Amino acid sequence: LTYVLYYEGKKEELEIHYKDEDINVLDYLILRDSNNKAYLSCEYIFDLVAIFPPNLDYIYIKPKGVKILVKYEEFKKELSRFLTNVAGCPDTYKMIEPLKLNKVWKVLKKVKWHEEIDNYNIVYYKDLID
Repeated sequence: LTYVLYYEGKKEELEIHYKDEDINVLDYLILRDSNNKAYLSCEYIFDLVAIFPPNLDYIYIKPKGVKILVKYEEFKKELSRFLTNVAGCPDTYKMIEPLKLNKVWKVLKKVKWHEEIDNYNIVYYKDLID
């Protein structure tokens, strides 16, 4: 919970810093499975350069009308050559390198390591706070 709160506190600063570069700072999502177990995730809409929150379990990817749920560790492993650390943040903050965005989609299409998003209930972290 500490790293979630720290990220939420740092998020506004990152949004201001990267505003002119058109880089999205992603929000946390909470995924709940049928056993009511919660997982940290974020929603990544393809075609956007983004900063991923730290300590994720999954990434919910929405490319071109498709829904893909990917384990974050597998995502990082497959796309490590396209991810970079975020300047001024802990090493757990990752960002897709802007010039390599198109290559990311090519990798995502080829790899068969997704789960059905329909098996999870989605709760937006910001809705929990309100």
